[in-house]
Parts: sequence; structure tokens; C-alpha cells
Amino acid sequence: MAGVKTKAKAKEKRSAAHHKPKSHGKIAKIAWRTNAQYSRQAGPAIRDLDDAMLYSILTGSQTRSVSRLSLELVSAISAMASNTLDMDYKHGIRIGRKLFNMVSSAKQYSWYGEAIPDLVNFMEKAGYGAVTYKIFPFSISVRVHQDSHNISTKAHTFEAGMISGFLTAAKGQLVNVNESMCASDGADYCDFVTSDSRLIEPRTASSEMVYRALQEAQAVPPELKREYYALATSGVSGEHINALGDAAFSMGAEIGHRIAKMESGSPTESVLKVIKAAYPCAVSVKRISPTNVKVSFDQMSSRKGVVELMRRFVEGVLSSALGVEVFKDSISAAKGNSYSMTVKIK
Repeated sequence: MAGVKTKAKAKEKRSAAHHKPKSHGKIAKIAWRTNAQYSRQAGPAIRDLDDAMLYSILTGSQTRSVSRLSLELVSAISAMASNTLDMDYKHGIRIGRKLFNMVSSAKQYSWYGEAIPDLVNFMEKAGYGAVTYKIFPFSISVRVHQDSHNISTKAHTFEAGMISGFLTAAKGQLVNVNESMCASDGADYCDFVTSDSRLIEPRTASSEMVYRALQEAQAVPPELKREYYALATSGVSGEHINALGDAAFSMGAEIGHRIAKMESGSPTESVLKVIKAAYPCAVSVKRISPTNVKVSFDQMSSRKGVVELMRRFVEGVLSSALGVEVFKDSISAAKGNSYSMTVKIK
């Protein structure tokens, strides 16, 4: 009997090792260590980093928060690039499906509307303030009541996709979701509404409004869980990275021009403040010599696509504000899958 138990334990251990995610910082390690217990209580194993981050948010793990504007900036850049809004939406669908599978594994819903409180709970834990919902005869509305920075464009394509993916998985058939109103576009709240069709609206963020928002963000306490930021930006990769990079450079150049034109005092310090506000994945931004600025990234958020997007944004800001170049080979991998980037001032 003891031999049977020993074999069973060995099999369980091999199975857990098979599903162990690649090392990507403290959160992934903590989540994997709790994997066996979580699987017994709530269902599916944590198979990748996205699962680990979803689990961390759901369990209320105490980790560092970031500004919502940092995620809205990525959305603003996506709005400037061609064919990337659909990428954000589809990425959101994938994460929404994962979320439903995780929260529903230990529950049984009599109909899909009963799952919505779990979606609302997740969004509130992620840092989206008060979230409410209403179920109408032919539609569902999910409202996020938050004080967003007005950047003159709707900025939550990923969230629309995530809600769509969650409801689609819950209902067992496609549920399209559109953001009908957005706090980042001057509304009092963000309203996500189910619909018969998916609308892809052309959007253009105002660089002046983004610049003002970046200045304001420096004085606003961070609200969004960094795991959620990493989840939302993990789709920044693949075939769209060049288009996103060009859009990031263009946005950065416009902001850099405003810094050079409007800022008094040291433009370099203003540039560094903008970089810190724009990208929470930067653990530190500091001058290491008169001609070098080093930007270091944390493990959670420094995925290759995000780092490349930041490099192009920073390149645009610095080229317009200071006549500075960020060399492509200045990005280097550091221990633990994190990155550092050296900016060389001419």
C-alpha cells in the first residue's frame, strides 16, 4: 500500500513538473508552488505565465501597482498603427477565456449571466475601481467607473476583448463586445456593451492630451496591478511589432517636440520623468554618466515586444527633445529574463 502511495506521489510530482511555467520572476514561481493545492480546489493547473498572473490577481497577492495611463498609452499607440486594434481585441478574448476557465472550475452556473460577478470581481481586484453591470433582455452592459486621463480616444480594446472572451466561454457561443463610452475619451465611465457585431473604429489619440496626462500621472498614486499590465501587453509581439514600433516612435517624437518647446529648466530631467510615467515596467531610469542614461526593467513586464515598443517611444522622445539616439543594440538581457537599455546622448 505504501508503495502504491509512493508511486502516486511520484506521478503527481512528474505531472506538476511537466506543467511548470518558464521562470519569469517571483510571481510565476509563487503561483507554481501553489499549483498543486490550487488544482485540487479550483480546477485547471497553472500552465503558463498568463495563468500565473491571473491567479495572482484573483487571490489578491500584494504586489506593486502601476498607473492606468501606462496601459492607455499602449492603446493610444495601437490606435495609430494599422490593423493592431483587432490584435488587441483577439488577445483580450484569449485572456478572457483563460479567466473564465479559472474562476468556473470549482463552480456550476445555471446560465452564463451568473458568471458576470466573477468577471466584475477580477476587474476590481486588477485595479479598475468600481465595476457594475446590468443585464437587459438583449444585451449586457459592464461599466467601469474610474477617473481616467483624457487622451481623446477610446483606449480599452483589450478590455472589450477580455469581456467578450469571458462571456463567450460562459455562454458557449460568440458574444461580441464594444466599448460604447470611454473615460479616456472624456466620458464619465467606460461602458462595455454586448452586440450582434464587432465594431472596429478608427482612432487617433491627441499627443497634446497624452503629454498633459503624462505630466499629471507623475502626481497620481498607481492603481493598476502590474500583473494586469503585463497580461494586457503580452500580446505586443509578432507581425505587428514593426507597425507598433513606428507608431510608438511617432508618438514619442510629438511628445519630445512639446517638451523642447514648452518645458523650462533641464529638458533631460523632463524627458526622464515622461519615461518613468509612460512605462511602469522601468524599475529605474537614471543617468550613469554625462552621456549615458540607463533604463532597467522588472522581470514581470519586460517581455521582448514591450521593451522594443519602449525603445522606439524613447527614441522618438529623445530625438525630438534632445537630439539623442537610442541604439538598437543598446538593449541587453540581464539575469532573470529582465532587460536594461542604455541611452547614449550625442
